[in-house]
Amino acid sequence: MKLHGRFKEDFEEWYKVDLFKEKNLTDAQKHEVKVFKLGHFYSQPFSMQYGVYQDFAFSKGIEISSWCNGWDIEKQGKDGFYYESEGLLPSIKVTRKQAVLKLMEKYNETK
Repeated sequence: MKLHGRFKEDFEEWYKVDLFKEKNLTDAQKHEVKVFKLGHFYSQPFSMQYGVYQDFAFSKGIEISSWCNGWDIEKQGKDGFYYESEGLLPSIKVTRKQAVLKLMEKYNETK
């Protein structure tokens, strides 16, 4: 899945910051870690990426969940409230991708 818009920018910034917490790295080392770690993250199967997307969403006050027959996205806060739900998708892999795609769409609309 290819990320885009503000979602991609904010996600990658969040991911990089999380990599450096409590680490005493030089700027050159940070650059190497950013390039390697983001590349490594995107090379992983989507099922392994999904939990990281969930963590990012949660850090923004958004709950995203999926189960074998559907998904939910819920946000309540200063940006307002939205709730999306869809059911009866063919597999958990499809369900997770659809949930993240909808999350990205909603996130980009509100930013």
